[in-house]
Amino acid sequence: PFGPNEPSLGEQAEKTLRINFFNTIVATEAFLPVVKDGGRIVVVGSQMGYPTDVPGDAVRAKFLAADATVDSLKKHAQGFVDAAKNGTHKELGWYDGMGAAYRASKLAIGAYTLLWAKEKRVVDRGIKVNLICPGWCRTDMAGDQAPRSADEGADTPAWLASAPETADFTGKFYKDRAEVDWTKATFGM
Repeated sequence: PFGPNEPSLGEQAEKTLRINFFNTIVATEAFLPVVKDGGRIVVVGSQMGYPTDVPGDAVRAKFLAADATVDSLKKHAQGFVDAAKNGTHKELGWYDGMGAAYRASKLAIGAYTLLWAKEKRVVDRGIKVNLICPGWCRTDMAGDQAPRSADEGADTPAWLASAPETADFTGKFYKDRAEVDWTKATFGM
């Protein structure tokens, strides 16, 4: 599925999950002490990482488990990286082909964000944590064929981060300023 000059899926998985998932956790944990009580955190997810689109039921279940923890999510995400490296990702029920690493990273960060919003240390400080999908935006990564401008993609996260009417929103997923059930959403919603 990859051209001769493209990195392998294993290499893509390692880099993409490190940037989009593992380092997002590092950054949010590092910033948490300086977020004021009642502050807001908005994490960028993607419609490419909806749980309903995961091929394998067992993979999906691990990310939606009621008893999931940050550590268990890290373990599952690392499981994708390891499986992509050894070529067993597809048979284990993970995404395959172009975009597989990106999709896995956005699945993982979505599950983490919605879990993190419920953590006692976040709730006790009144910090609001939400997940958004900016849509397919014209960027260096997405290309100039994307239908949305970067400004349009930034509308929902800016709204969640600053609008008075969103001050109490937490633990939810939003696209185009509308709440969407992340666990049931399908690509293209």
